[in-house]
Amino acid sequence: MPVSVSFDHEGTLRRLGGDTGLYKDLVGFFLEDSADLYQQLQKATLGEDVAETERASHSLRGICANFGAGEAINLCWTIERRAGVGDWHEVRTAQSQLDGALSRLRTALQKSVV
Repeated sequence: MPVSVSFDHEGTLRRLGGDTGLYKDLVGFFLEDSADLYQQLQKATLGEDVAETERASHSLRGICANFGAGEAINLCWTIERRAGVGDWHEVRTAQSQLDGALSRLRTALQKSVV
């Protein structure tokens, strides 16, 4: 049974061959890395640094994809695309939404390993 609709718990476990130890490790890596990457993204968008915004968003999208976290993946994709064309208003709007999506994802992932 899914732990949360913010990510695909069953699909993630299936992709990991049912290895719950590996799943817990992956959650731990996400919890550590996502906070740092989000801080990098904030700094990059504040400075309107296209390359760094794209890099941080792309990296965040990748680690969210490990869990099938559709909302966060889509927001990262929006940030990456809109930064590339210099639409900083849209980047900041999506980044604000991403903050909430990542918070919900972190909470759901923490609950899933208890």
